[in-house]
Amino acid sequence: MLKLLRANAAWRILKSGAAWLGIFLVLGVVGGIIFAWSGLYSVAASRGHWPGFNLVLEFGMRSSVRTHVFGIEVPDLSGLAMVEMGAGHFQGAHAVTDLIACLFKGFSNM
Repeated sequence: MLKLLRANAAWRILKSGAAWLGIFLVLGVVGGIIFAWSGLYSVAASRGHWPGFNLVLEFGMRSSVRTHVFGIEVPDLSGLAMVEMGAGHFQGAHAVTDLIACLFKGFSNM
């Protein structure tokens, strides 16, 4: 009889909305971790994202940039020395070398 009373009390607790919400929350988190671990979702930059997820990613990117550039002053980027320094960062990159060559030609004509 005591087991039956305990079972009924436990069932009454589980029927409450807060308990069900907690269960669904835990299952959602565990399911999300398993999904992320599975690698089924492609995070390649060449592929698009789900519409809602793209909004979340863009919001996070903009917030991160806004936070991390606080207090940084933009240098003068118009000089040839800055173009050469930037070209060094992309040296050997596929399809960027032609762009850099065009930039150098443009600056050499000035």
